[in-house]
Amino acid sequence: MGVIGGRVDSFSAKRKSDEAIKSLNINILIDEVQRDGRLLKINYTCRTGYSPDAAELEVKGTMMWEEENDAKAKAIQTEYDKAKRLPDQVAEEVITAVNYTNSAVGTLMAFGLGITAPINVARAKVNAKAGSQGKAN
Repeated sequence: MGVIGGRVDSFSAKRKSDEAIKSLNINILIDEVQRDGRLLKINYTCRTGYSPDAAELEVKGTMMWEEENDAKAKAIQTEYDKAKRLPDQVAEEVITAVNYTNSAVGTLMAFGLGITAPINVARAKVNAKAGSQGKAN
């Protein structure tokens, strides 16, 4: 079914240097999956590193995933226990929710450190249609 909620369990921020930040790297780890009937508690750690080693942010939390029935939840739990991997559809939704949480919490931490917020926004691109004046669609 999908993500039905979540919480942040802890967060930390550290400024390591005053060097200009050239890039950031966001790494999401699934630490543990626990099942209670058709509810899965997915514990995660999201780390944002600022290059060149200027700062780091860490958000730990839990996403709640609800399935239609116990059997589907058990299949997800079994796959995670065997391969330490969530099914693609589950992983996509959980990663999107974690990324959203990291953007919100990370923005406040980044403000406190005086660094760029960890918001991963796709770059907009405008292309002209073939045979037309260049205008946005």
